[in-house]
Amino acid sequence: MSEQLQIGSKVFHNDSYYEIVSTYTGEDLLGSDAYSFYYLAYDRLNDNLVELREYFRAGFASRDADIVVPPSDAEKRVHFDGGKVSFDEASLARDDRIAFFSQNGTSYLALPIDIVNSGYAQKFDDILNDVRSKSTPTIVRVRKNKTQLWPFALVAVIFMGGGAVLWNSFGSSQASGNNELQAEILDEQAAQQEAELIEAERKAAELAAQEAEAVRLAEEERVAAELAEAERVEAERKAAELAAQEAEAARLAEEERVAAELAEAERVEAERKATELAAQELEAARLAEEERVAAELAEAERVEAERKVAELAEQEAEASSEASTASKALSEDEIAALKLANQIYTDSIIAIPEDDEIDRTVLPAPTDVNCSNNISKFEISSWMDSKPDLFGELSVIRASRLAGSISKGEPLDAALTDAWGNAAVPKQNANLAICNAFPLVCGDLENMCNTE
Repeated sequence: MSEQLQIGSKVFHNDSYYEIVSTYTGEDLLGSDAYSFYYLAYDRLNDNLVELREYFRAGFASRDADIVVPPSDAEKRVHFDGGKVSFDEASLARDDRIAFFSQNGTSYLALPIDIVNSGYAQKFDDILNDVRSKSTPTIVRVRKNKTQLWPFALVAVIFMGGGAVLWNSFGSSQASGNNELQAEILDEQAAQQEAELIEAERKAAELAAQEAEAVRLAEEERVAAELAEAERVEAERKAAELAAQEAEAARLAEEERVAAELAEAERVEAERKATELAAQELEAARLAEEERVAAELAEAERVEAERKVAELAEQEAEASSEASTASKALSEDEIAALKLANQIYTDSIIAIPEDDEIDRTVLPAPTDVNCSNNISKFEISSWMDSKPDLFGELSVIRASRLAGSISKGEPLDAALTDAWGNAAVPKQNANLAICNAFPLVCGDLENMCNTE
């Protein structure tokens, strides 16, 4: 269906109407623009031609019969309504000869044709005469010797075959021929035109009702659009609230995860420390067990040594008894010399002088000097047990190791360092005592032992 009004369509206004004479499609006489269609229309009220401009935005509106239907899309409706407001405001600013009105769901602007373009005056006159000749003339109804112009106050001349009658708007008339027959014909034509006008009014009322219905539907659409917009805003608010709740839940979950990781790290560290402590306890238990075993071995060696010492002492007692019987008695001078040597030896143990103050040549041999070339570990251990002030601070193992080193002829200085480390005084005291008791260990054969 064409978007333009069709030729012959009527646009009603103020108990009259404008009849579309031509759309001039394809010509530049009137034409159209982005907001309006331009029609050449016959103004039945003023009996002249006008340019009738109809607000119609192509691509936005549509047409149902002669009714302009606004777009259903909300965004397009905004553009359509905005353009109509601009069209109305521009139309209201014109002079009194221009008619502006609303009809058929849109706005119209009627401009006398001489205002539009006076250069086409002759052409428009021809068109007007042609329209007048083709249109139904204005009917003059005569009742009771009164001439009434109906429905418009226009001068009309009607030519008929049997004669002619001239009516004018001032009521004067001249007749020839059969006046009564002409009056009957005119009455019939008037009745027919009245019926047509009633039908036109009915259609106008129907169009007005359709326009009102369109307005109502547009209002319903506007209300529905507002409700939809309110629902959209509410949905966006709820979505934003939900997003905030989800973000808070994610933050709490992250905090819980971090706390769980920290707790797990603390648990792992506690397990590591517990494992490390258990390993330390096991190591301590192992060392304690080793010390206990070593102590038991040392105790066993000590018991065995005591047993051997007792056995050896018993053997030495027997040998000494036999030797004392066979040997000659010592003179009083020899006994005195031995006592003096023992006294000097004892004093040297109590207070040991520095190495450069010791004069070994003046020390007589004590009675416990062992001048044997083969000294056993047992003999040395027994002698060390009798000197607790010198060797009592050594452990059983260190004392046993020192006795073994001396009996094997190992260097005395190295054996003493192994026993006491860097402790100088205990080493010097032990060195002097050992050299006095066992001269051969220190290589001293002249003063302590008489080899002649």
